[in-house]
Amino acid sequence: MNFNSLAFKISFFISLILFVSLLVISGVFIFSERQKIAVDIVKDGEVFANFSIRRIYDDYVQYYTHPLPEDFENFKNNTQAILKNNKDVVGVSMIAINGRILFDSEEFTTGKATQERTVEDIELLQMLKEDKTTSRIKNDVTELVVSLEETSGGHLFSMRYLISNKSLGERMREIYWQIALVAVPL
Repeated sequence: MNFNSLAFKISFFISLILFVSLLVISGVFIFSERQKIAVDIVKDGEVFANFSIRRIYDDYVQYYTHPLPEDFENFKNNTQAILKNNKDVVGVSMIAINGRILFDSEEFTTGKATQERTVEDIELLQMLKEDKTTSRIKNDVTELVVSLEETSGGHLFSMRYLISNKSLGERMREIYWQIALVAVPL
């Protein structure tokens, strides 16, 4: 085989152009699919939040007005049962718009919170004051903040749902395999 021949050079450059094109198209496809999947996860989280927010709040009020050990257990069990309806939701917190944490589902493993805690994160404090659903990606979770509308029209509390990005990684691995199955034969 003559590597200096015109046919080899043309074949090489055509192959190189096809390879680079395949890389660019794959990169664009991966980026756009990642964005779509992330949006879908947040939308699913919003649907779940709208479905569950009032139920969790009502159980919290029942517990707060009768802070007996069995009421905490009922609140804990009911909230955990609700959270099991969405495998991506790994935690929930009720936070006043001033940043005071009323409860956090992490407390279920440790028992009732004994000290008053507040949010220190300035961006989260701003999200809590919004009258609309807001979200942000932070580390390996998406924080979804949903305002809890009071009967008077305003809101005093917000629920923060922590949505795991684990399913995003799982779905992206599926896309990588699909791309590999197409790219390797080419």
